[in-house]
Amino acid sequence: SAALATTIPPPIPPFIPLPQQSIPILTPTITKATISTITLPDSSNLTAIHQRASDLEKEVKELKNIDHSSALLASVKSEVPTIVK
Repeated sequence: SAALATTIPPPIPPFIPLPQQSIPILTPTITKATISTITLPDSSNLTAIHQRASDLEKEVKELKNIDHSSALLASVKSEVPTIVK
């Protein structure tokens, strides 16, 4: 006679619960709303500042275009003794 083979499953491992981790409970922070206002300067002041900046830019450009070699030559001549001539 043939014997029936029965398969026995392996034993289930015991359940080990993980330690509980404490999760901090955040408390809402209440802040007072602040209202900020921006004070815009008078437009005539801005126009005057812009005009002055524009004028200064033009003056700097003119100074850069001037040939300073003659003034430099005169300055060097005044510093060098006349014996060198």
